[in-house]
Amino acid sequence: MLRVPIEVRRRNSSGQPLVENTNTLAINAHGALISISPPAADGEQIVVKNVRSGEEEVAKVVYQGPMEGLMMQVGIEFVRPCPHIWGVVFPPDDWGARKPAPVKSE
Repeated sequence: MLRVPIEVRRRNSSGQPLVENTNTLAINAHGALISISPPAADGEQIVVKNVRSGEEEVAKVVYQGPMEGLMMQVGIEFVRPCPHIWGVVFPPDDWGARKPAPVKSE
């Protein structure tokens, strides 16, 4: 769980540009859970900009969650891998998959 201030650019139902300043609710190397104004559509493409770093990436909506007041929780997935956008180093996918070597007693 990490709140990162972001700018979200997308188009409304009539094709007009819509820019929204919001925050992530949770992040991972493949995308994030964010809060935006409804409506949102599965597969909708959006541009997400990390306000702190200025980095931006294209993402698509993959999950529509519950409403929180006037905002909707939305899961997004980046179109191309970009774990650097959040400024966080994520552990590798296989981290913790190996069993530690047994401890030899003397």
